[in-house]
Amino acid sequence: MKLSETTSAEGMADRGRPGRSDRVAYGVSAALATVAALVSVTSFFFWSVFNREVPMKIGNIRGTALAMLLIAVPLLIGSMLLSSRGSLRARFVWLGSLAYITYTAVMFCFALQFNSFFLLFVALLAVSFWALVTLLSHFDFAAVMAGGAGVPVRAVAVYMLACAVIFSLPWLRDIIPATMSNVFPSSFEGTGITQNPIYVLDFAFTFPLLVLGAAWLWRRRAWGYVIAGMTVVMLTIETAGIAIDQAFGHLHDPAASLGGVPIMVAFTLAGLVFLALFLRGWAPKRG
Repeated sequence: MKLSETTSAEGMADRGRPGRSDRVAYGVSAALATVAALVSVTSFFFWSVFNREVPMKIGNIRGTALAMLLIAVPLLIGSMLLSSRGSLRARFVWLGSLAYITYTAVMFCFALQFNSFFLLFVALLAVSFWALVTLLSHFDFAAVMAGGAGVPVRAVAVYMLACAVIFSLPWLRDIIPATMSNVFPSSFEGTGITQNPIYVLDFAFTFPLLVLGAAWLWRRRAWGYVIAGMTVVMLTIETAGIAIDQAFGHLHDPAASLGGVPIMVAFTLAGLVFLALFLRGWAPKRG
């Protein structure tokens, strides 16, 4: 029986174990879990390596490392295990976890001054990127199309578009005046950075993916489901991680504001709601 012939998402996904080609995705992601855990532990506990960074940024790094260790890595491992048992829903969580770790790896590589962990950070970026590529290359789009009928596509699509707008507006308020005056954005003050890789990633990848994924999801296209699952998981982990890294930024520099923490907690809770709506759409139908 082919996946496309199954009408229930979980019944469809429960058809069997991963094939031989699928083992590549599992192998690379398993390697990533090890590398990510190592990077997280070393960055959190041996933070004296970052002594050229300002105190707030050191706290941000430690908070991000802790979020990756306590949230992203367990989600990655757990979703891989459930996916190996045939869960299609777990596969979306797996994909979103990989996207978050890749995003974070870019931060470690490009937002920090050169330090003794440079090669570890490069390894994290390399393995996470290829883990993402291999999983996407083995995604069963026939299974996605057969099992996504229960997903509330319009609600999730509106949420994705709202995230693109809400997160882009503060960046643009910072970027546009600096662009017009050919000066550093005001957010750069006191950080020691000369470029913000978050701006690059979000405007080049995250925001376009949210908009395009929302449009495709609205039309119930296979790529829309895949992008939606990936980005909603990634954003939910990311907002939780921002809340943690801002708390640690304040711990290292009491002058750093905690105002963003409750906002990010609220976004995390909203993300969990829409993630639950998305994943429940793949549950077996009754009757």
